[in-house]
Amino acid sequence: MRTTSLTHDEIISDLNRSLEVEFSFYETEKPAEALVSMPYRDQLFVLDWVRRASSINIALGYEFLLRASEALYKLGREMIESWLLEAMDTFDRHGLGTALEIIKDMEAFIEDGRKRQASALFREYEGILTRFVHGLSGRELRLETTDSAIPFTDSETLYLPSTIAQLPDSKDNFRLYKCMVAHLWAQTRYGTFQVELNRLLSEFPDRQQALSCFHTMERIRLDACIRRELPGLYRDMQRLSDNLDDEQESIPDYARFFLQEPMPVEISTPPIAK
Repeated sequence: MRTTSLTHDEIISDLNRSLEVEFSFYETEKPAEALVSMPYRDQLFVLDWVRRASSINIALGYEFLLRASEALYKLGREMIESWLLEAMDTFDRHGLGTALEIIKDMEAFIEDGRKRQASALFREYEGILTRFVHGLSGRELRLETTDSAIPFTDSETLYLPSTIAQLPDSKDNFRLYKCMVAHLWAQTRYGTFQVELNRLLSEFPDRQQALSCFHTMERIRLDACIRRELPGLYRDMQRLSDNLDDEQESIPDYARFFLQEPMPVEISTPPIAK
C-alpha cells in the first residue's frame, strides 16, 4: 500500500483529467505545486473532492482547488465536505454564481458554522416551549415560526424565529427563546391588547416616535409583571443582559427588547400585534 506522496506530474495528470484542461484551459501548474508538499492522504482527499465538485461543474472543482491548502488548515476534512456539499447543492438549486460565492467566501462559511453550532432551533425546542407557555397561560396558546426576525403575537398564536443564533452559547439562545415566549405571553395576559393603539397613536404628530415610547413603557410594565410572577426567568434575563455588556452593538433590536436593553426612540421595536 502506497504511503509516499504523489509527485508533481502525477498530481498534474489527475487534475488535468478532473478539470478537463484540454477544453477548460484551467492552469494547474501552481495549484499542483501546493499539493506536492501535502501528506499522501491529504493529496488523495483534495484530488477526490476536486473530482467530485468538477463532476457537478468544473468551475466549482477549480475554485476549491485554489483554496484547498487554506481549507485543510482552517476547516479540516469534515467541514470541507460540508462546505463543498453545500456549494454543490446550491448549484443545483440556485445556479453557478451563488454556488461560487460559497466556495470563494470561506470565512462566511466558517462564521455560519460557528453560529449553527451555537444556535437554538425552534423545531428542537418546540415541545419544551409549548409546555412552558401552556404552563404560564393555562390555555392553549399556539407557537409558530415566522420569516420575520421580530417575534410577535396576535393574542392567540406566538410567532417566533425559526432559529436564534445571536448569542455565543446554545443554552443562552434557548433562554432567549423562553424570554421571548414569556414577553409575548405577558402581552396576552396583562392587557396589552386592551389598548386601542391606533386611536391612541393618532393623537401624536410623530406616530413612530409615539409607538417606540409606548413599546418602551409597555416593556417596563411587562418586565415588572414577569419579575413578580416569574422571578427565576427574570433573573435569567438579567444574567443574559449582564453577559452581553461587551457585545451590545451586535445584538439585534428584538434581542435588545427581550433582554431589557434601553430602547432609544429611533430604534425599530417589535410590534405589539400583527
